[in-house]
Amino acid sequence: MKRDTNNENRAGLIAAVLAQTLWGLLPVYWKWMADLAPYQILVHRVVWSFVFLQIVLFTRGKNHVRALLRDPTHRKTSLAGGVLVSINCRMVLCFSADCAVHPRKKPCARFAA
Repeated sequence: MKRDTNNENRAGLIAAVLAQTLWGLLPVYWKWMADLAPYQILVHRVVWSFVFLQIVLFTRGKNHVRALLRDPTHRKTSLAGGVLVSINCRMVLCFSADCAVHPRKKPCARFAA
């Protein structure tokens, strides 16, 4: 029992250190992304999510995913998560700094006719 607690503590410490490191590097990431169009960022998110999903499917196996999708609770949860992620992506596109839809701002040049 004590061994499990030590492993959990170690995993928690590693997660905390990684989270703080990511939080510290996040401003650098946003600086790099400043010159990209919102749709380019969206395409990257979709492509890299697909790659990551393929890795997960390869390591866990397709039977694991099929078993999850057979359960109605998991299907509803997955659908809700997908809807929320879609809303988040749309909000990022609509309300990004240079393309904000605001009555006092001019529309983004990329969307102008």
